[in-house]
Amino acid sequence: YTGNDEVIFRTLNGGNIWTYQYVGNSPIPFQYISSLDFSNNQAFGVGNGGKIVKSTDFGVNWNVVTSNTTTELHDIKHLNQDTLFAVGKNEIIRSSDSGQNWNVILSHPFAEFSSISIGSKNVFVGYAGGEMLLISENYGNTFDTLDLPFICTGELYCLNDSTVVVSGEEDV
Repeated sequence: YTGNDEVIFRTLNGGNIWTYQYVGNSPIPFQYISSLDFSNNQAFGVGNGGKIVKSTDFGVNWNVVTSNTTTELHDIKHLNQDTLFAVGKNEIIRSSDSGQNWNVILSHPFAEFSSISIGSKNVFVGYAGGEMLLISENYGNTFDTLDLPFICTGELYCLNDSTVVVSGEEDV
């Protein structure tokens, strides 16, 4: 927990010494960073207020990018170097230009989209507290629901386009 400011730390020696890599000073503080994702030299972090930070030098320097949302963001993932998805309370957003511009691609007033995982073409989105996942079989252009026989707690990991591991609880 970082109080009323956002902080990213980095270690180069297995965790013996940690250094500040990003300390936010914007008028809308993160209060926390909920997810980081790296692809080659490019890194992104997301948190509350719709705030996204980006690094193009392996996480050494960070800059704020505009997300076009104010929703609390929970997770971010790269499809490839250019295309990224972020999910949060009520919204799924996508960038097709390495995180420079973001657009809302799915909005639901009562949804709690909590995690995202990507296969070679399928995009899976965890929906906390529901008995379903969202799946896109066309790189996030459209999403369908995948009914589950249990309540999803929102965390998931895609091993490949047909195998997904999901955290959940028994539906009682």
